[in-house]
Amino acid sequence: MQARPPGDASPHAGRQKRWRPWVLAGVYLLGAVHWLHWKYAGTTLAPAELNEAQYTLEHSIVTVGFILLAAAMLATIVFGRFFCGWGCHVLAMQDSAAWLLRRVGFTPKPVRLRLAQLLPLFAMGTMFLWPQIERAMDAGHEPAPPLRVTADSEGFGSLVTADFSRNLPGPWMSITTFVVCAGVATWLLGTRSFCTYVCPYGAIFSLADRASPTRVRLKVLNGGHGDASADCSNCGLCTAACPSHIRVHEELMDFGRVVNPACLRDYHCVAACPDAKLDIGAARPAGFLSWRKWGRFGVPYDLSWREELVAASVGVCSLLILRGLYDAVPFFLAMALAVILSYAAVVTMRVGGRRAVSFAGWTMSRDGAMTHAGRVFSVAAVVACAALLQSAAVRAHSWLGMEAFEQAADSPAECARAQWHLEWVEEWSVVHTDAVDRRLALLAIDRGDAAGARPRVERIIARGVSPQEAESWRDSLVANPRSTPGYR
Repeated sequence: MQARPPGDASPHAGRQKRWRPWVLAGVYLLGAVHWLHWKYAGTTLAPAELNEAQYTLEHSIVTVGFILLAAAMLATIVFGRFFCGWGCHVLAMQDSAAWLLRRVGFTPKPVRLRLAQLLPLFAMGTMFLWPQIERAMDAGHEPAPPLRVTADSEGFGSLVTADFSRNLPGPWMSITTFVVCAGVATWLLGTRSFCTYVCPYGAIFSLADRASPTRVRLKVLNGGHGDASADCSNCGLCTAACPSHIRVHEELMDFGRVVNPACLRDYHCVAACPDAKLDIGAARPAGFLSWRKWGRFGVPYDLSWREELVAASVGVCSLLILRGLYDAVPFFLAMALAVILSYAAVVTMRVGGRRAVSFAGWTMSRDGAMTHAGRVFSVAAVVACAALLQSAAVRAHSWLGMEAFEQAADSPAECARAQWHLEWVEEWSVVHTDAVDRRLALLAIDRGDAAGARPRVERIIARGVSPQEAESWRDSLVANPRSTPGYR
């Protein structure tokens, strides 16, 4: 077989790289077929949502999400993070967003943050570890029941369901989540930013990847003798091609293989090697070799420690405010927005205080003077800050009102307090929520104010309740309020 001339990259790796977008597109096609089967048959296999693994850990219910997560974990331990690189629908959207941005002349640049990397670990702990710790700390807790499969009539967790969207946000919130997590985050924070700063499953798989014996490696030439790193020209093209922002050429020179657990085995670096000296194959597991001076990225971070602390403070406050806001904002969307807002807060601090500040490819200030883009950004920052403060007030009044409502039956003062807080929420919220409407309707019925209860009852019914519950709500406007559905 004739040797490949220098400068000619491996055609096999190039084919693998070109196949990956089609495989990721197939993930969406499979989802569409799954949805069509549900529409035709009425029942189908439950959507493979990895967050349903929580039901398995907390309630010992075997779910489709747990089965998929367990299979992906085992595959990652053996083969590395192929599931993330070849099977994740969010990563497919991130890569698509990066491709579209490049098509319009904008190349996303990575924002390298220290403390934000802890957010996926926090999410992983919140979703999977904390419930187990809480159960163990409960002095009166009962042993976990044996693993079991539930029927659809028993609620969330069954393997087969007639409610395809049972564990998904509504269509508009789902679209918003994908646009922010995949599109906006890629534009503002760089490619694979959702994987780096948000995804709890990425945190799980990165831990499993450290034990994987399948890695991007330098081919050992010369009949298998000698140092593989001596065959590398150290050109850096592999690093430039890596969408996960790994210093590939440095890791190859130091270890002969990529040890960073952020590697998704997507073949970009292998295909980019001009001498076809990289492949993906058996190598010693990385363990914790990736813990180096500059951490995850291998280069200095973009923020000073003071700026990191400011960003962390803004991020934590944003997450507490946004998660579950209006009973609508899902966890992942809240985390993505928190990271974006935390970095935007630091950029706001820098504008006007430095000779040159850029953000998302735009120059915010130059020679100490704010540019037009900087003025627009400053106005947007003020609006975002005002919206966040308004949301914080809504969350605070909502929490105080709910707490007072729990005591309203036994205390007229608590009843009045609950009404005042919840009416404040109703007046100043951007949207009406079911939880607030139900409690205000009950309070109005309890004091005989049918006129005040009626618009809230109408909103409750309009959101979609059973005919029996709708009739009960209508009857409660003139009947005993204590019989109203949902009363405490």
